[in-house]
Amino acid sequence: MKTILMVDDSRLAMRGYQTRLSRECDVIRCYSAMEALAKSVGGAVKVDLLLLDVMMPPDPYGIEETQGGLATGIFLAKDLRAQYEKVPLIFLTNVVPADIERMARTFASAIVIAKVECTPMCLMERVRDILCIDAPSDRR
Repeated sequence: MKTILMVDDSRLAMRGYQTRLSRECDVIRCYSAMEALAKSVGGAVKVDLLLLDVMMPPDPYGIEETQGGLATGIFLAKDLRAQYEKVPLIFLTNVVPADIERMARTFASAIVIAKVECTPMCLMERVRDILCIDAPSDRR
């Protein structure tokens, strides 16, 4: 089974996505950049996909550096890519100012998806495409 590292500080907003994804993938859920970094130290966890929010509290990065937390996910992606350089990356976010989207698109094969435009089923379909997972057979 494929493993997704999902990082988002909003428990409520991500519940539906996590529930849907966990039917077909193992989901490692982190609620902060610091938690994600701690769980992934030295590539300790095998990950097939990084799924990151962009706007999160700035720790462990600086407030100015992350534009008040608007770009925390971008900085987290840089650190995670040092350990998971060939792993596909999806930024799933509510707020994507143009400069932040430009920063996100500097990552090879990164995809930026607005949460408001993406249902849990839509996200699962994108994940299947990226990770080459077959859809489960119809269980009538």
